[in-house]
Amino acid sequence: MEHTTEHKLSVLARVARTLNEHELSWALASSVVLYFNGVAEEFHDLDIMVDEAHFDAAAEALAALGEQHQPVLLPDKYATKRFTKFTVDGVEIDLMGGFAIVRGGAVYHFPMTPDTVERTVQVQGQAVPLQWLELWRRCYELMGRAARVESIDRFLEERRGHS
Repeated sequence: MEHTTEHKLSVLARVARTLNEHELSWALASSVVLYFNGVAEEFHDLDIMVDEAHFDAAAEALAALGEQHQPVLLPDKYATKRFTKFTVDGVEIDLMGGFAIVRGGAVYHFPMTPDTVERTVQVQGQAVPLQWLELWRRCYELMGRAARVESIDRFLEERRGHS
């Protein structure tokens, strides 16, 4: 069942409150970054990057909010060090630490650091850090997601034209 954007944002606010209360280093990633930047009109799940040192604490915090899934094997195109899935009120959440993409025999690492956070937005009174849109353009490029890259490029070009 696909939930409304309002429902997903409500879940996001609960997740943000929990992660922030635990003082964890985290940020939203992937399609949610595109949504908050106006590149995409919707998002289907919440992709959360966390500092690897905070992965276990983040997983424990999220498990208190919903259901943690059995360990998931990632496709060969990823070399992410830590990964697990949750469902909170019907919304899927991917929690990642040490995100990495494999392309052409090389591994490209994208660890969560303060430098990977572009800005913080408020969602129902909760601070929600967002990773850089340009970072996700590079990730999508490495993943071979041409339509996403083109959408981001169009958005960035329009933004440059308005500044």
